[in-house]
Amino acid sequence: MTRRSWKGAAAAVVVGLALAAPARAVTGCSPNDPSSCSDNNLCTTDVCDTTKTPAVCTHVLDKCDDDDPCTDDVCDPANGACSFPAVSCGDNNPCTTDACDPAKTGPDKCTHVLDKCTDDNPCTLDVCDPATGACSFPAVNCSDNDLCTLDKCDPTTGQCVFTPKVTCDDGNKCTADACDPKTGTCTFTPIDIVCNDGDPCTEEKCDPTTGMCKSMGALDCNDDDKCTNDACVPGVGCTHTNVVCVDNDLCTDDVCVPATGCTFPDSSARCDDGDTCTIDSCDPQQGCLHVPSTEPGCKPLHHFQCYEAKPFAFAGISGVSVQDRYGSQTVQLGTPHPFCLPSDKRGEDPTAPADPQHLLGYPAAGEPLRVANQTVTNQFGTVKVDITRRTFLMVPTAKSLTGPTAELTDPDLDHFQCYLVKKSLGSTKFVPQKGIAAVDQFGAHTVDLVRPRSLCVPANKNGENPLAASHTRVLLCYKARHAVGISTTEAFTNNQFGPLELTLTRRLEFCVPSLIK
Repeated sequence: MTRRSWKGAAAAVVVGLALAAPARAVTGCSPNDPSSCSDNNLCTTDVCDTTKTPAVCTHVLDKCDDDDPCTDDVCDPANGACSFPAVSCGDNNPCTTDACDPAKTGPDKCTHVLDKCTDDNPCTLDVCDPATGACSFPAVNCSDNDLCTLDKCDPTTGQCVFTPKVTCDDGNKCTADACDPKTGTCTFTPIDIVCNDGDPCTEEKCDPTTGMCKSMGALDCNDDDKCTNDACVPGVGCTHTNVVCVDNDLCTDDVCVPATGCTFPDSSARCDDGDTCTIDSCDPQQGCLHVPSTEPGCKPLHHFQCYEAKPFAFAGISGVSVQDRYGSQTVQLGTPHPFCLPSDKRGEDPTAPADPQHLLGYPAAGEPLRVANQTVTNQFGTVKVDITRRTFLMVPTAKSLTGPTAELTDPDLDHFQCYLVKKSLGSTKFVPQKGIAAVDQFGAHTVDLVRPRSLCVPANKNGENPLAASHTRVLLCYKARHAVGISTTEAFTNNQFGPLELTLTRRLEFCVPSLIK
C-alpha cells in the first residue's frame, strides 16, 4: 500500500483509496472552464461535477504513486513534484533487525527479527539486553531436584537428560533397593514376604540369594535371660519359665540376675531386731536367732505395781543429767512419791515379789518435749501414743518394812525416765483389761487396766550407763482401778540419792514390760 503526503497547508492523504478533496458548490461551474474549480493545489485533479445540482467541484489526489508499499508517496502542492521516501520501521530496540516486507499483508509492512544474539548452542539461552544490545548466554537449567541422577543438556538436541548416578544394590533379593531423591543415599527395605511352614518351632526366612522362603532349622528360643528356662513346645512355640534359685540357706537371699543367673547374697543383717539386749545371729538351717544378753539392764523386766507416797519435806536435787532415746536434759528432781514394787501378774513371774530392786519415782522438771506416734507392744496388744511431757525419773531402790536398809549393790535394773502419754490421733483405742490378778510384797490383789498413762524408757543418769538409751525394754504404765485398798504402810528406802522413810497410802498405776519400735 502506498501512502501520499501533502506538504504545507495540505493534509496528508493515504493514496490508493482514491480519496477526493471535498466538493464545493461553485455558481457557474463549467466543465469547459477548468479555472472555475481550481483549488490552487498542483497535486490534485480539479473537476466540475455537473451531475449534481447545482454543479460541484471535486479534487482528486492522484498525482504521485510509485506502487511500492515500502515507500511513502509524497506530493508537493506548490509545484506538484513527487518524492518517495522509505517507510520508517525502527522500534528503538537494538536487539532486533527492522525491515519493510512488501509481501506482508495488512497495513503494517514492518518486520522486527530478534537475530542479534546467538551462539548456535542449543544448551544455552540466547539473551539480548534491549537497553544496551549486549548479549548473554546462560546455560539451560536441567535440574530435576533428584540427588540420585546426573543432570545435563544434550548439545545436539538441547533436551535435558537425567542419568542415574547412584547404583543401589545390596545383593539381597529380600530387600527393595532404592535411592532417596532427597539425600542421594541408598535404602534397602525388606520385602514384605511371610514365611511360615506351620511349625512354631522352626524358623523360616527369605533367602537373600533367591528371594524365596527358606527353612533355617530349629527356632532359637534363647532370650538372653539366665533367669528363664528356654524351650520350644510343638504347636505352641517358645516358652520361658522362671528359674528357681534355692540354696536351702536361711541366711541368704535367693536372687536371680538376668545377666548372670542365680546368686545368693548374705542376708543375715536382717536378723538385727534392734534390741540391744539380744545377741543376733543367723543359722543356715534355723534362720535368725536372738539370744538374750546378760549385760546389765538387759534382763527381762518384772511387772511393777506403783504406790502413792504421802508428801513430805524434801530439799530437791538439782543438776541431774538424763539421756534417753528422746535426747539429753539436765533436770531438777522433786519430792519422790510413786514407789513401784515388782509384781507377779497371773502367776507368770513367781520370783518377782522377792526381788529387792524397786523403783522410786522423782518428779523431773525439764524442757518441754512432745513426740508423736510411738508404737509400744506388750501382752495386751499394740498401742500408738504421743508423748506430751516429762513426769518422773525412776531410780533403782532398796526397801525394808522393818527399818533402815542399805543401798542396792550393783543393781542390774535400769533407771527409767517416764513421760505422760495420750492416744495418737487416728490410732486404735485401748480396750480396758479387767480382773487381772497380781501379787507383790503387800499381798495379792486384782487390778483393772483403764488406759495407758505413762511410758517409761531406760535412761543414762549422770553418764553411769551409756548403753541404757539404746535398750528397747520399756515399761508402759496404765491408769488402774483396784477393788481392794491397802492399809497405810511405812517403808524404808535407800538409793543413790540417800535413805528415805515413806508412808504408802494407796495403789496407783500398774506398769507392764513392753517393747518400743
